[in-house]
Amino acid sequence: MKTYSLAHNLKLIDVAPPIPGFEKFISVYVLKAKKVALIDVGPSVSVENLMAGLGELNINPTDISYIFATHIHIDHAGGIGKAIKQMPNAMVVVQERGRPHLIEPARLWEDSQRALGERALKYGAIEPVPQDKILVVKEGMIINLGEMKIEVLSTPGHASHHLS
Repeated sequence: MKTYSLAHNLKLIDVAPPIPGFEKFISVYVLKAKKVALIDVGPSVSVENLMAGLGELNINPTDISYIFATHIHIDHAGGIGKAIKQMPNAMVVVQERGRPHLIEPARLWEDSQRALGERALKYGAIEPVPQDKILVVKEGMIINLGEMKIEVLSTPGHASHHLS
């Protein structure tokens, strides 16, 4: 795990899952304004590194207001269910098509194992996200972090439900 300062209010945590060759491969962006937001969390196996990175940045997990899921592939969002347990004030921001897979991830997990094989097992199983912790967003919605606002953009491509 390593943290980087990209700008005054933009940090990056390299959550480096404990998989050989995956160093500098999976990162979490941290937007720090009046409210704190994370862009993705990485896979379940990386949540401990995420928490360590937040500690290094002097951010208490209880201060996280939003977790943006750019898409629900397990290398980006597989750890949300595990992470949200330590972030009781956070809402998970996701596109409508991703919502049911976060609430009940069994099918996503099965599909991930089928597509990724052993790599899915190394990323770790997906834990469900409580339904009341999910904020479904659409193109053009604005999330206000205080000194910073995030406009939700639908950017299908890598995944049909991708947000930027």
